[in-house]
Amino acid sequence: MCEKGHGIGGFNKSRGNILPSGEAQLRHIFGSRKGHLVDTPRNRQKLMELANDETYYLGKDKLGIEWYARTEQDGTQTWVSALNGTIQEGGSNVTPRVWDKETGLNRNPHGNPRNVFRKKN
Repeated sequence: MCEKGHGIGGFNKSRGNILPSGEAQLRHIFGSRKGHLVDTPRNRQKLMELANDETYYLGKDKLGIEWYARTEQDGTQTWVSALNGTIQEGGSNVTPRVWDKETGLNRNPHGNPRNVFRKKN
């Protein structure tokens, strides 16, 4: 299993993405809050593997943040964002979000295509 700050290798000659070493940033990534994963060795491994597998690489947003996402067997979307080789955020979406080259998986300017989160008039 992966411990904080230890990578598992990347692709395209990169050293790979690693979890941050700071406790505050780890608390930002992991937790029992909606959309987050509980901090366990398995969930750390899950995010590390995702962030280092080019199969799930979506691209960079306008800020240069790299995004990775995978749809799980239960239909949820596990995702990670990384900057300069360090995972910045990660979690799980019940409803998969759509990739946007400007914002990644955050604040999609085109809205939710299925109107899942919009209030009906």
